[in-house]
Amino acid sequence: MTRTDLCDRAKRICCHLSQAVRKLVPEGIGRWAGAWDIVGEASADFMLELAMWEADPCQESAARVKAAHDDVLEAWRRAAAEFNTLA
Repeated sequence: MTRTDLCDRAKRICCHLSQAVRKLVPEGIGRWAGAWDIVGEASADFMLELAMWEADPCQESAARVKAAHDDVLEAWRRAAAEFNTLA
């Protein structure tokens, strides 16, 4: 896989994650600082794993990206649940 192919694939992974998050969370949650406290670490871990996969695109790094992707979604689920209790 070329560097361009890796970058394109990484962009698609991020777009997929973004779309999945949008489906999970209520409108306005991004303006709530508490959401970022909940999802910040998982999001940073995802970006780190994605960068590591780009540097070494093997099955192990791809599995770590998938796990980090799932962790981000779970963090957004928790943030949405907490946000909904504030309303």
